[in-house]
Amino acid sequence: MNKKRAPKAPDQFTHRIAELEAELNSMQASLEQRFQELASLTRTLEEERKQTEHNQSELAAVRQSLQQAEQERDAARNEQNISQAALSSAQAELSAAQVALAELKAEQETRYNELAILTQMLEEEREQSEQARASASAKPQAQPALIKATQTEPTVESSPTAPAAKPEPEPEPEPELQQPVRLELTEEERQKMKEFVALVAESGLFNAEWYLKTYTDVAAHKPSADNPAEHYVLYGGFEGRNPGPGFDSSFYLRTNKDVLDGKVNPLVHYLRFGQAENRKARPDNTKVKK
Repeated sequence: MNKKRAPKAPDQFTHRIAELEAELNSMQASLEQRFQELASLTRTLEEERKQTEHNQSELAAVRQSLQQAEQERDAARNEQNISQAALSSAQAELSAAQVALAELKAEQETRYNELAILTQMLEEEREQSEQARASASAKPQAQPALIKATQTEPTVESSPTAPAAKPEPEPEPEPELQQPVRLELTEEERQKMKEFVALVAESGLFNAEWYLKTYTDVAAHKPSADNPAEHYVLYGGFEGRNPGPGFDSSFYLRTNKDVLDGKVNPLVHYLRFGQAENRKARPDNTKVKK
């Protein structure tokens, strides 16, 4: 009697199924690992994308800053060109002003010379008038003596012993001050000179009593003594005389060549311009010399 063999197929299938399950698990593990790697790679790519966007944003900001800097550079160049043009214009105006100032100084010098000549002419006319009045007052006193001598002694002219009538001595002329040579002025210039005299007379730097006491030749000259401020404006300042102890005319002219060259009275210039420009009226820590 033949014995039957037990079937082995189920065992083989079971083993194969186990192998397939193992392979499936391995594939699932591998797939899970791949998913994790893919997720990690995706995160890395996202970070890189964000970093790229950030870099692009910074690059755009840099480009914008560069563009703004270029605009500012162009604006600065335009301002520089405008400033250069303004500087050139200012230099041209300065040159024109210097030419005008030179012409004005020349005209001013001419006017001062004209004023000097006119003043001298007026002084000479005044002195001649005074001398004429003095001579007129002296002639009537000598005339009766001459008439009496002619009536009582008709031969007095032929008599060698006849006393001759002595003429009255003429009054001594007043001392003359050295004065610059001077021309005729317009009414406007006369008025301007009067304003200068008033400006000096009313300033605290002109002391009439001190001026006449210091400069006796001015005090001895009656027309000048009557108006010492006028004498200082017309003559004294140019002669180096001081208007008072607080102002040194020679020092001011010596230290301000523009005033000396312009032939402007030193105190008049100081009161009108020099004081506001902080120019010195006299040397520091010194007393004004006579």
